[in-house]
Amino acid sequence: PTDARFFVNDRLATFGLLSVSFAHREREPSLGRIVIESFNAMDARFWYRPCKRWMSVEEYFFVNYGYDLRYPKGYVCRLIPAEYEEADCEVKAENLFPLEIILINH
Repeated sequence: PTDARFFVNDRLATFGLLSVSFAHREREPSLGRIVIESFNAMDARFWYRPCKRWMSVEEYFFVNYGYDLRYPKGYVCRLIPAEYEEADCEVKAENLFPLEIILINH
């Protein structure tokens, strides 16, 4: 079976750069491309230095922002900035966001 995520990512790519805000914090919108990853906020884990332990994206948003995800089994996405270095495209904790917190401005 084909993963529908590929079709969604292809469609997102046709929009080019998007103005993106985040539900968990207030700041100016970021300009970039959105790529949906194949894992969810519960399974995406990384080493979180301040707590000296492995933490899921779901736990990170709760610990840092008090944001309790409604859909922890939902996909996470990566925001690739408009002006980026090759390292900005890597999948890493600081550029993974649960889909439910992404706000696309038009």
